[in-house]
Amino acid sequence: MKKVDIIIIGAGPAGISAGIYAKMDNANYILIEKNKPCWFLEESINSHYFTDGFTGIKNKTTGTDLRKMLTNHYKRLGGKCIKDTVISIKKINGGFNIKTKKQDYISKVVIITCGTSPKDIDIQGLKKFKNQIHHFCTIDGKQYIGKDVVVIGGRNSGAAAASYLHDIGCKVSLVEIQDKLQCKEKYQAKLKKRGIKIYTSAITKEFAGKNSKLEEILINQKGKDIKIPTSAVFLYIGIKPAIDFCNIKIDTNYDGYLIVNSENQTSCKGVYAAGDVTTKLKQAITACGDGANAYYHANKMLSDLNNNKLKYERR
Repeated sequence: MKKVDIIIIGAGPAGISAGIYAKMDNANYILIEKNKPCWFLEESINSHYFTDGFTGIKNKTTGTDLRKMLTNHYKRLGGKCIKDTVISIKKINGGFNIKTKKQDYISKVVIITCGTSPKDIDIQGLKKFKNQIHHFCTIDGKQYIGKDVVVIGGRNSGAAAASYLHDIGCKVSLVEIQDKLQCKEKYQAKLKKRGIKIYTSAITKEFAGKNSKLEEILINQKGKDIKIPTSAVFLYIGIKPAIDFCNIKIDTNYDGYLIVNSENQTSCKGVYAAGDVTTKLKQAITACGDGANAYYHANKMLSDLNNNKLKYERR
């Protein structure tokens, strides 16, 4: 069992930012990420083509470029990221026990920066054709160039993904359960310009095909069953905070996102949170600031603990 002062869970923009400040302080910390660092940042921006909202960039920047900028900054300072999956957090005397797939850790404070994950969906055939069903991952669209694909979800991300998939050469249909698209008008204009087939008031009932090859999806549109040919499905039905591992009591809002104060501290003493996992604005630029803020106050709390100014409270 390894003991550290600070554990940062998640290497998105918030986690990388917290890691950068921890590394500059030469803190006794570790940064854990189950995927590649900033993977969701890369995916979300690439599906929208580029970002112009990150302070300091000279030109329109892709998600891939921004991911490299952030991770290279961290690596330049000597920062490391452990590829592992956190299974549980347990409050103990003097801190927390963090269990991962590979190892157990004891940490005095925890910073949760693990972002979000796709919402679950219960449709017949989902498991059978899981290799052709992609959750928030348009980067996988390149293997379906020239083929039929379906995007499920008509909010901003779904509409942007449908446009992106069309532009790289896929034949795209979009399915939305509501009676009209939920995306902004600028995204609706992109869909219309590209002539993407849209099914509203449509309930997805089944993924179908032979053996393990997806060939079509079955939807019901206003009482009528319709079969849509497809080689792949891209799910954009919403996201949720990726905190299934967090089995300690922490206050959340009605959607399950962690509530933090101005110091990015949660309701559990010793646990801080930053980025998309919180109730705050879900943008890369704000996540970076929140990550730095969370680390600063987590480190200050650590200093106070070491000087016996604070004591942990069981909750």
